[in-house]
Amino acid sequence: MPDYPRWPEELPQVPFGDTPPEYKPQSNVISTAQEAGPAKRRRRFTGRIYDVTVGPIDITSAQRDRLDQFVSDEICDVKPFLWTDFRRPATDTQDAIYRLPEGMASITQKWKGTDQSGVEWWTVTIQMEMKTV
Repeated sequence: MPDYPRWPEELPQVPFGDTPPEYKPQSNVISTAQEAGPAKRRRRFTGRIYDVTVGPIDITSAQRDRLDQFVSDEICDVKPFLWTDFRRPATDTQDAIYRLPEGMASITQKWKGTDQSGVEWWTVTIQMEMKTV
């Protein structure tokens, strides 16, 4: 397997509280129209790809800056990266390969406010594609 960058340690490793990630399998069927009769159908790919929505996640401004740096400098908006496969039990640490289908546009950031100690907080939601390893 290629040497993919990992999700940064400085960011939440379990990115959900009361809202677990949502997984939706992408269509694995491709159809080819025929001159006569029904369309021929076949598998598009052998590995299952899922659309995953993670969040909302509350992070500090420093974590938001780290997320921006990870996306722009380490995965250059398009490269795949490793992170935990959250569909597995907590005792299993199997990774999955993720990618941001629209680069930085896959991340919604909303300023949440400043707490009493002066720390600024942001809420982010991330749209990703996931492939099991």
